[in-house]
Amino acid sequence: MVPFSAAFDSRISRRFTPEFNRGTCLNFVFDCLSCRGWTSPAISSQMGIVSSGVMARNRIGGKDPKYPSDAKKAHIEGRVGLEATISDSGNVEDLCVSQGPAMLQQAAFDAVKTWRYKPFVLKGHPVEVETMIFIDFSLR
Repeated sequence: MVPFSAAFDSRISRRFTPEFNRGTCLNFVFDCLSCRGWTSPAISSQMGIVSSGVMARNRIGGKDPKYPSDAKKAHIEGRVGLEATISDSGNVEDLCVSQGPAMLQQAAFDAVKTWRYKPFVLKGHPVEVETMIFIDFSLR
């Protein structure tokens, strides 16, 4: 099985703007979340896995990431990937960093945990979903 983060990295189709990307448009849905050790399609089908591009469009609030001053001084750039559970009320509940430069991870984590989303609706009912969130840090 291809690691979750590697599968996301290999299928990125476009980036969002402005300064910090709120997600990446992906044209597929995953059936595993390596961060939480989930490998069974039966488990993931109960949770609802949604692409980061769809969830990026559903973001309705929260702070944008602040570029860490130490990382700026060291000229550190990169993409931080986070695996998240979004509750049926739109709150970020479980969050873990799955990839990215160590100096940027905490800033991305701190910002994303404040985010709120429009609840994801399936068959007329809000549901809890799993997704990837990507934050791009660039000095340009």
